[in-house]
Amino acid sequence: MLLSMNYVNNILITTYRWCWPNTRQYFKQIDPFINGIIEQNEQIIRYHKYFLIYLLSSSIRFLLLYILPLSKHYRIIIFDLSQFLRLTAEGNLIFMVVLFTMVYMYRYFFLPNNCRLNSTIVDIILEKRKDFIIKSKSVSPLAMDWSNYLQNKMRIHVIRRNFEICMSVSLILYSQHYITTQVQMNWSEFFNPAYTPLFGIIKIVITEIVALMALIDSLLVFNMIELLFTFMLCFYWLISCEYDRIANRIEYEPLEMISHRLLGKFLRQNIQLFIFADHVFRSYSAIFLAYLACFLPVNLYQISLIVRIYHMDQEMDLSQCLFLMSCILTQCMGMFGIHYVCTQYSKRIHTNGIRRLILVDTVKSFASFGSHWKLCSQIEKFHTKNRYGVSYGKFGVISVTGFVRFLLIYCKLMMMIFKIQMHTKY
Repeated sequence: MLLSMNYVNNILITTYRWCWPNTRQYFKQIDPFINGIIEQNEQIIRYHKYFLIYLLSSSIRFLLLYILPLSKHYRIIIFDLSQFLRLTAEGNLIFMVVLFTMVYMYRYFFLPNNCRLNSTIVDIILEKRKDFIIKSKSVSPLAMDWSNYLQNKMRIHVIRRNFEICMSVSLILYSQHYITTQVQMNWSEFFNPAYTPLFGIIKIVITEIVALMALIDSLLVFNMIELLFTFMLCFYWLISCEYDRIANRIEYEPLEMISHRLLGKFLRQNIQLFIFADHVFRSYSAIFLAYLACFLPVNLYQISLIVRIYHMDQEMDLSQCLFLMSCILTQCMGMFGIHYVCTQYSKRIHTNGIRRLILVDTVKSFASFGSHWKLCSQIEKFHTKNRYGVSYGKFGVISVTGFVRFLLIYCKLMMMIFKIQMHTKY
């Protein structure tokens, strides 16, 4: 009895830590998978392959639900998620696209090279390393505490993540209510007098299993999006803070006090940080583009559903309302919030002490041609119209102009949806 109580207690503690972790616990959950991929752990790699196969099979399952002409009864038995959330038939097609995109995003995110890059964030928060990019040769009381800095920055983000995952898990309770109601309403279909009651019980078990699979699918989608947001924000905070620390060494120093040694140190550290930032850009550009390409049409589809319900004067179910509104808000936060953060990457790179360097180059004399040439080369590389930063793949760098253009395209597509729905007769 005592053993079973301890077992239940351990399950409850583990569930609580998974659903409501603090910043440190959240990254402790990620650490074994990232290290396992880096160290080529066969068990972790095997689990990762099974995991991708599961996502792909779930994607195919939703495609079959969209294609096959199944009756309402059979859709209840196999827990058709679009019917559960009272979406249109195209809802299954949307779920298929989302899960197929997740296969690509998970596969790309956990590539060995990307895991080595992401381990920088995990190691800093778990205090496995003290320095970020610029390693300090001496221990100073004024040295930057990167772990504490990131944990403070991440606190609100992790709390928001915890609320959202608790809302997702709460769908378990609602799905049980839905299944119970559907069994009562379709009792003769589940427990047909012509068949043994065992056949009806098997139908209910199948419904429960598929409902659990649908919940797991939603949690996996949510987890991938959170990983993308978390690491992009962490890298932005680290890179921005390090750029500020490097730039302050010459920004607030009198011109006559800027020595060739100080200038050389600034140039060396600035290039060192840029190489790391460029690695981040190359790693996250493809995965962020996949996110945009997937969730922009998904977001517009969900908005069209709300417009359609409003246009037809239908009553919106509570589960449908919560699902649609939470998805739309989360997607907008990703498409526009993280989009805006990506524009700041480019801004930070091209404004990091460049004006100060131009002034130094103008008024200061140099002892050697090599020093002057290095300074001019640095100014030329960053004081340019060819911007560096996170990109839309081969479609250019994400800048403020690109962000505004994307916002205008999004607004235009929304107006088209309103116009189409308002002129459509159902």
